[in-house]
Amino acid sequence: MLVVFLAPTQANAAQKIGVVFSESSEKYANTTHPGGTFNGQLVSEKVDYSSTYNKELKAFLLYQQQGFQVEKIYKRDLNNIENLSQYDAIVFAYTVMMNHQQRENVKMYVRNGGGAIFAFLTARNESTKFPWSNGSLSINL
Repeated sequence: MLVVFLAPTQANAAQKIGVVFSESSEKYANTTHPGGTFNGQLVSEKVDYSSTYNKELKAFLLYQQQGFQVEKIYKRDLNNIENLSQYDAIVFAYTVMMNHQQRENVKMYVRNGGGAIFAFLTARNESTKFPWSNGSLSINL
């Protein structure tokens, strides 16, 4: 993959940046659970915070403050190359799971001149192999 860095001096209102957000990290960020014990083990409370969502949001705000036109895009938007082509660059602030088609679309987008910034824990997991239910990852712990 080609990584393109956009310097703040390049920012102008015409440059459009898409920051990839995860629907599940947004939902998790707003989830709270009381603390307590489970099987004799202390369980900390879950406050309304998610480090993943926080990284996505910080990337969004960083580029916005630098003067770029910034939009949230979601994993489902990676399914269509036409969705990607409207952006000068796409920021993958913490995109862990992409399926094969999404990865191929991102490669084609970059080959066609699009910029891509990969930060934090971008990986090549095959998300189609995970159990999904109603658009959300479903894992029973």
